[in-house]
Amino acid sequence: MQKLNDEGYNLYVATSKPEKTSLEVLDHFDMTKYFKEVAGATYDAKREKKEDVIRYLLDKISLEDKDELSDTVMIGDTTYDVTGAAEFNIPCIAVTWGFGDLEEMKDKGAIAVVNTMEELYRAIAQ
Repeated sequence: MQKLNDEGYNLYVATSKPEKTSLEVLDHFDMTKYFKEVAGATYDAKREKKEDVIRYLLDKISLEDKDELSDTVMIGDTTYDVTGAAEFNIPCIAVTWGFGDLEEMKDKGAIAVVNTMEELYRAIAQ
């Protein structure tokens, strides 16, 4: 992640896990510093679907315009990531080190499947 930051990429988190918990986990593993913004679900279920979290993140960072989203990609490990990103015409790269079903993610439109961080970097930097 540091390599991507050093190269000028803006990294964000959009998770269906509660935002407060996600921040605590990122802080615990000293990873918060890599992300410009973290957006997550709420405990009261007002923001729980991936689309809701992505919309919240886009609002937080003021990315509304399709031109501004043209260089955006979602990195995900579930079908919810793929379909949530698709709601905003954001392509999604599926990673194999998560919880999702890879075949289902491909069927839902993941533009690539990567097995390692190096493969992910190459897919992003192309």
